[in-house]
This record gives sequence, structure tokens and C-alpha cells, in this order.
Amino acid sequence: VYQWLEAHLPTQYYLEPQENVCIGAKGDLRFIIDIVIYERASGRAICVADTKYKAPDKPAPADLAQVVTYAKLKKCSEAVLIYPKFLANSFNDSIGDVRIRSLTYDLSGDLEAAGVSFMKELMR
Repeated sequence: VYQWLEAHLPTQYYLEPQENVCIGAKGDLRFIIDIVIYERASGRAICVADTKYKAPDKPAPADLAQVVTYAKLKKCSEAVLIYPKFLANSFNDSIGDVRIRSLTYDLSGDLEAAGVSFMKELMR
């Protein structure tokens, strides 16, 4: 997912993969965010993304909490959970001031077509 996004993301944005964010008095609690999308002009994080390699019917509460935490750490209001297949019950809602969406990068077919479809949804 990261490699496809890196090659196809509009030029006004850039990505950081596996970004480490440490918190706590001694910085001893570390979070690793799969993908952070930044606005190139301002350097501001605009979206965090976490890739999932499971195919549930709907996002798990723990996964939602995870990306909300990531968004708060990066001070952005958009978070996405990326799944390898379409979910029976997708998610598009807010928790506080963070909008969370479940998106699909379908790994079962043409990966380029899956990427194009994924990008359209991501950019909405």
C-alpha cells in the first residue's frame, strides 16, 4: 500500500512510513504509525493510516481507538483503516473531532486497479 501510494499520491502531499512517535515523561512509550500523509506546503499531517491484514465484517473497536490515538498524536482530523478486502460493514464516522473511514485496497485482483479505486476513496 505504501509503495503504491508513494508512486501515485498527488504532488502536494508526501508520505512517511512507519513513523515513530514517543510519549511519556521519558519518551518510553512508542507508537509506530503505518502511514502518515503530509501536506507538502505546510508540512502538516493531514491523515494517518493503518493497514490491516485481516478481513473482519467491520472494524474492531480497538482498531478505531488505535487510529484515533494516531490522529491525536499527529494533530490531524483524518484517519483511515485500510483492509485487504471490502468489509460487509464499512465505517465512516467521527469519534470526537477525528473522522475515521475504513477503506479497501483489494489484494484479490489487479493491484493497479485496486490502487486507483483506493486513491479515489482516500481523496474524498
